[in-house]
Amino acid sequence: MIKYLSIFFAIIVSVSAVADCMDDPQSQLEMTSCANDKYETIQNKLDTLVTKIKVRVSEDQANKLDWLQNTWLSVAKAHCTWIKDLYGRGSVGPMQYNACMSEQVRDRINDLRLLLCEGYGMTGECSASKEYENL
Repeated sequence: MIKYLSIFFAIIVSVSAVADCMDDPQSQLEMTSCANDKYETIQNKLDTLVTKIKVRVSEDQANKLDWLQNTWLSVAKAHCTWIKDLYGRGSVGPMQYNACMSEQVRDRINDLRLLLCEGYGMTGECSASKEYENL
């Protein structure tokens, strides 16, 4: 039962991440393209955020962040591939993958954004972190 609830939740999260793209889709291809565009947009925001953080930390910490991002990306891709594979070879799979990756990236941004602030977020939000709020 828990397995099925987990699958259901993953599907709901994936679908909600692209809901605004679906105002008037004409085909599965359009929905997949929209989900891909959203993923690319939010991934660019994460890349910018990571670059800003790397400027604030030592070279050693920047190198560790690069390693950590690569590791995180591998896990995120594996998770979203699993979500996509729930659909078999169906045409909805790629859309679900992109929606899942968008959600993973959004969560990662939320994990990292306070590092732009004084004390790496110990004092709370700052204007730099608010730029990455509610994506």
